[in-house]
Amino acid sequence: MLLAQTGLEAYGYFRLGPVGGLEYRLYGGTLFSNPPAAPAGTTLTNFTVPYIAGGRLMWDTPIEGLRAGGSAQMLRFDTTFSIPGAMGMPPTKLEFDLPFVLWLASAEYTVGNLVVAAEYGRWRGDVEVTGAPTERVVNERYYAMASYRVAPWFTPGIYYSSLTTDIHKPNTQDNYQRDAAATLRFDLNAFWLFKLEGHFISGTTDLASNLNDGRPLIDLTRNWSLFLAKTTAYF
Repeated sequence: MLLAQTGLEAYGYFRLGPVGGLEYRLYGGTLFSNPPAAPAGTTLTNFTVPYIAGGRLMWDTPIEGLRAGGSAQMLRFDTTFSIPGAMGMPPTKLEFDLPFVLWLASAEYTVGNLVVAAEYGRWRGDVEVTGAPTERVVNERYYAMASYRVAPWFTPGIYYSSLTTDIHKPNTQDNYQRDAAATLRFDLNAFWLFKLEGHFISGTTDLASNLNDGRPLIDLTRNWSLFLAKTTAYF
């Protein structure tokens, strides 16, 4: 959703001679997305995205197979809710504004049949609510992965990922999620693949209470497992 902007984009590629090449993208505009659900007892009266702007740089290093890059994005959500007044009083407006700054650093190295990749990023949001002090939330996420093509039709892989919803809050299970996974990829032919994944996960911050009988995330099982079988067709 954060890349589906309506606006302008400039992109290109610079050759840097002996130090490789640099791909760049710069964009700016706004977003048209579905508004959030209004809290109980309120009515949504306004939802806008005043701006979204960002860019990405990808460096093809002089080391064959090594790429590194970074991206950053700024955007703002402005939301207004109306709270009915008591006993004939006019309604009260509640403004909820959320400016975001997001950044991500990436690296990938391919040598022969081995691919190694890692990313690290932080999302910072300032929650601005009418009549309340601004609350800053800093979200941290990263992963590291490796895969090796044993045969043209078979590629096993492993990865570890981490998500912390707010680094300023206690390290309780509803504030983090760590995922250690192993994968088996089978390329059945040039346009069809099949994949098996096994995950051991600790933490519940990325789960949804409404899919778990309404139970708070802090009350769900902290350590859990997930097995996936999926297929992809290219056309």
